[in-house]
Amino acid sequence: MNTLTPSTQAILLLTSYFSENRVKNIIPLSAEEWGGFAQWLHKHNLKPESLLEEGIETLLKDWSDESITITRLQALLERGGALALAMEKWQRAGIWVITRTSPLYPQQLKKKLQNISPPLLYGIGNPKLLNKQSLGVESIQESSQEISSLFWKAGREVANDGYILVTDEANKSAIKGALENGGNSIVFVANNLLQKSLNGAYREALIQNDLVLVSSYYPESVLSSNNALETSRYIQAHATSMVRVVPKSKNPPIQLSLFDNDTQELTDLFFNFFISQLQYVPNDTFKPKELEILFSLKSSQITTWLEEAQERKIIKRLEGRVKRYQLVE
Repeated sequence: MNTLTPSTQAILLLTSYFSENRVKNIIPLSAEEWGGFAQWLHKHNLKPESLLEEGIETLLKDWSDESITITRLQALLERGGALALAMEKWQRAGIWVITRTSPLYPQQLKKKLQNISPPLLYGIGNPKLLNKQSLGVESIQESSQEISSLFWKAGREVANDGYILVTDEANKSAIKGALENGGNSIVFVANNLLQKSLNGAYREALIQNDLVLVSSYYPESVLSSNNALETSRYIQAHATSMVRVVPKSKNPPIQLSLFDNDTQELTDLFFNFFISQLQYVPNDTFKPKELEILFSLKSSQITTWLEEAQERKIIKRLEGRVKRYQLVE
């Protein structure tokens, strides 16, 4: 993956920064801008690498856009020297880059976001993990040992069920939980992948091909609120399903919200977590509708889990027309 194809070179020149010493008035195309421009190129039987040839004015004679002007495109394409220096630096650190046309590019991300999916992904580690079935865990500030412990257990459960954990770098406990239990993890990075690649905490997992750090931002980018928001969106689009852990001001102390991005049928991976929280439900008995509200779960998932719990004699249904359950002591 160290050799850049002409197509990748062209897309890098058009959509990426190469350092924080930015040239005034030279602004790479955004994901949305590139998506529209790439569609136009395809429609006109042109490829990105065609733009590396001389005479793009002729190639783009039918192109017209107030924001993406020929002058802007030419200025971006003339940064070949900066690209060569940046790639030499990044590749020494083990960083690779893939485009949307690469078979290694996560198909789930491309399917969900289509033309606004990132034109480039930079990464370090095992890129083959990117197209395996993954479960996302949304991160929050780990403000207590209890929350950190739950995140670690979440990572462990993801690994035990054969999924790849996908999350952001702030979710250290979930990442540890997955990796320490023989699992794999995809970690989306919102800024400065180059610096993160040197983090000793990741070294062993990267060597063992159990981890991939991936970013849609050039490897020396600084953090911004927009980067963080987009990274969260990419995690949700990439994951087959998501788990959200929300600290509560009252019992139950942790709320698990599960949703599936494809079918809306919620995964049952966290059945045990759900059952463990029933002890915090107010009153001694509970109705399915009450659990839907309390746990932010779909009625079909509540019904499935209650039936399983009843079959396993964890809970029992009480007599009466209205469905009401109680934990078995």
